[in-house]
Amino acid sequence: AASNGRQLDKLATLRVPIGGSIAGSILRAGKPMVIDDVQQDPRHFPGVDRQLGFQTQSLLGVPLMLRERAIGVLEALNKRGETLFTEEDGQVLMTLAAHAAVAIENARLVTALQKAYDQLNKVDQLKSNFIAIASHELRTPLGLILGYAELLRDDVKPEANAQLDIVLQSALKLRSLIDDMANMEHV
Repeated sequence: AASNGRQLDKLATLRVPIGGSIAGSILRAGKPMVIDDVQQDPRHFPGVDRQLGFQTQSLLGVPLMLRERAIGVLEALNKRGETLFTEEDGQVLMTLAAHAAVAIENARLVTALQKAYDQLNKVDQLKSNFIAIASHELRTPLGLILGYAELLRDDVKPEANAQLDIVLQSALKLRSLIDDMANMEHV
């Protein structure tokens, strides 16, 4: 919302209904409108004028178009000097509206991108926390398995060494996987 007048903060919070307003008619039609005597137009929504202590006399409104779809309305009120808005005024306002629509869409996309980036950072933090906890919790029992397997190697009969070697090799492979997983935490 923007205005070159007073009470900009208040104006930015006011809402004009789509039904029962000139702005709504412009939005739905997707076409510019010139109203020379707003007070006589039954679509005029007087709520904004009342709340701002302003009186709209004439209006030039154009839709903010984005990919063939109206996303808002840009209005010029109470032309200075000449009493009526001209076709040239309409062309200038249409050009401004085209730039404003692109700026609005860019702002929306930047906001969406920032939100996605924030969510990605949260997911990345969850991944890092999970990997740190999982690797820590797996190392303790794995250390016990490796330690006892080494002790058993000295105490078992030679025919059991082959099975014990399989346990040791599997435990060492698991330790390597845990180390790889812990290294991924920092990627």
